[in-house]
Amino acid sequence: MEKNELEKLREYCKTVWECNSEWSSRKMLEHHLSYYLFIIQKTSKRKNKDLFEKDATIINQMMFSKLLHVKKIFEGVNYEDFRLGKLNNIIDPGQIAILVRNMFETVVLFHLVYTFPNTEEKKKLMYNLWVISGLKYRQRFEVTAKKNEEKQKEELDTIQKKTDEILNSDYFKNLSEREQNKINNAIRKKEFKLILHDESVEFLHWNEVYLKLNFRENIFNEIYNYLSLHAHPSNVAVFQFDGIFDTEHKHYLRLAYTNLRYAFMMSSVFITEYLNLFPELMKYFNQISIPDQILLNFHNTVARGEKYSINDTWKILGTINE
Repeated sequence: MEKNELEKLREYCKTVWECNSEWSSRKMLEHHLSYYLFIIQKTSKRKNKDLFEKDATIINQMMFSKLLHVKKIFEGVNYEDFRLGKLNNIIDPGQIAILVRNMFETVVLFHLVYTFPNTEEKKKLMYNLWVISGLKYRQRFEVTAKKNEEKQKEELDTIQKKTDEILNSDYFKNLSEREQNKINNAIRKKEFKLILHDESVEFLHWNEVYLKLNFRENIFNEIYNYLSLHAHPSNVAVFQFDGIFDTEHKHYLRLAYTNLRYAFMMSSVFITEYLNLFPELMKYFNQISIPDQILLNFHNTVARGEKYSINDTWKILGTINE
């Protein structure tokens, strides 16, 4: 690459990944959204081996949808009533934070089920715990129609089948009684935030699962609590909302940029995890433009370090071919 071309690439990437302006934030959104659409199109006819793989591909599509909704929120909303007048366009960073929290939990789920377990048996067991958790929560809904009653019975059968698969697995049978009880409790409590070690089971809370993703602690130590402040009607969320729409200082934009950077971190980490699960898809990642590769990978390496880099394309920013 020529020196002047490289300098332009450096300047472009640095401006975009900092996400400290409306232009750079929109450009980063475009890079992420374009990639998701590209990879979804390229794999639309790919045959999944089982529901385990199919659900993984659906989660990828869900991440695309979440980012699309982040884009919509960042474009702002307005309202007009012919009797009362017009509300100017506003961008609510709190709504972005709510979606980012959901993205964070989705990345955590994907990691715990699909990429952290070091054997196929553990992956299947974690997948079954996740399925059981969701179906058990849905069993709480009141049945008011015959069709729903039949569906509920089918799901009860699935819960039992998945439970039997867990209890009859070699992994479960080789655990001590104490560790087996942990899994039994997880099934009873509809829990799936677990780490399956070779001889033990570790329960996790949402505010500590980032450690298992190897996020840098100084970046993510409080991120879940920060995002949760906006996902719930906390007093902090209320008084922050009260003061952010000052048209002179535009505090709402600075908060929006911060929340968008978190969104890009979640997306970047997920892209990495997804490619780790399906390494055959790397050929498609390597087909996208150099700026795309660098920018999609950037926030992942910020969050977890260079050893988690998707590829080495970013190193071109440090080399010049005279």
